Amino acid sequence: MRTPLKLNPISYFILLLAAAIALCLAAFYVAFFHSSSIGTPAPSIHFREIYQSEAWDFARGDYRVHLPDEAVIAPVYNRDDFIGITFQAEHGAAFTPGKTETLDITGGFITMDNDTFQELKGETLFLSVDDRISASRLSLSARQLVTLPTVEVIGHQRIFLPGEEQTYTYLEKDGQALYGPETIDPEHRFWMLSFFGLQLFIAMLFAQMLTLDLPTPKPMLHILKTFPLWREFAAALISLLLLYGAYLYLELPPLSRDFNLYSLSTYAGIMIFLVLLAWKHLISRQLFGVNWQNIWRSIIVSLVLVLVITFFSALKFPTGLTVATASQGATLFGLLFACCLAKELFWRGFIQTLLERTTGRWGGLLLTPVLVTGFYCLVIYTRSPEILADPARQLELFFFLPGLSLLLCYVFLKSRNILGSALLHTLLLFLPQAVTF
Repeated sequence: MRTPLKLNPISYFILLLAAAIALCLAAFYVAFFHSSSIGTPAPSIHFREIYQSEAWDFARGDYRVHLPDEAVIAPVYNRDDFIGITFQAEHGAAFTPGKTETLDITGGFITMDNDTFQELKGETLFLSVDDRISASRLSLSARQLVTLPTVEVIGHQRIFLPGEEQTYTYLEKDGQALYGPETIDPEHRFWMLSFFGLQLFIAMLFAQMLTLDLPTPKPMLHILKTFPLWREFAAALISLLLLYGAYLYLELPPLSRDFNLYSLSTYAGIMIFLVLLAWKHLISRQLFGVNWQNIWRSIIVSLVLVLVITFFSALKFPTGLTVATASQGATLFGLLFACCLAKELFWRGFIQTLLERTTGRWGGLLLTPVLVTGFYCLVIYTRSPEILADPARQLELFFFLPGLSLLLCYVFLKSRNILGSALLHTLLLFLPQAVTF
């Protein structure tokens, strides 16, 4: 990349390193001095005791909650601070005074202090669960409740706790979240965007430093110098329409973080369609970023970026695994990789390359995230427009999604190997499901 100043590679590397260090210090400042605004790193949560209770009725925030006999209740601590309770019940209920609608609930999480908890508990009988195996299972299930609702930030979850004068209530039924109050206060947004914006730029700086000397493979360089045929634009439009139809009629999850066979089949089918067009010479030869050049550097770049993103997302390193066996972990990774590779071949290997051939490399880098974000917004708006009113989903769609797409596009731009962006994409989905903090 050319710079206004004529710097040799070593000077350029030192300049980028200094910028990365400055951004790291800024990110740490935001994290440690404004942690209450950013949210709690997930999950720095402790369960000291888990109880089974008799029938319990209490009012908190906008809800009055009824829990039947043998409901499971666990006080939740963030480090040493009591932050609320999580509960599970087979046939619980919640309603808002003044409204006739009653919600059937099976679990939830409510913020409160310890004094409020003791006051609400009153004379209700709470029995400690002493069996270690049962307590471990209940604790694991409770953790899953406490980490919701979340904002996904390039792979890691963070819970946003309200201020002292506010109450946050999360309710769910059979694992499905029920609509409640807004999950993110407007005052949280600035610090959150600042912190994760810095995180994104730090990752891109590391990608730049690790790929300074990588040349573009000659076959790819030749393709990038040719302007697309009109049939290639038509093929891209048809592919997007097919993908849009699949999301609507197959009800594919738009922003899924799990393996989905129908999603994999859809993307694989579209890629076969494009390969057949190229084989029939209806469109230009397509490489889709599939080559053996720069492959090891691409893997190294992906691993380093995952390490950087993981640390800055959770502000700590992983402490354990959630997968039971190595084969289970390998199976999960393999399924996610197949799905991510198919998506990367289409969005980065075909769409980004097409846009680069049309508008230049930086045009392709900037336009691809816009197109990806617009596509998913259109899918969500068509299927469930009410979701767009959720502040957490707004941030996910208009900040985290384009941010992740920009990072993946940048890795592909610098390495010109689709394996790098596919591996990075896979690890960012795999690690939150496979490790604990």
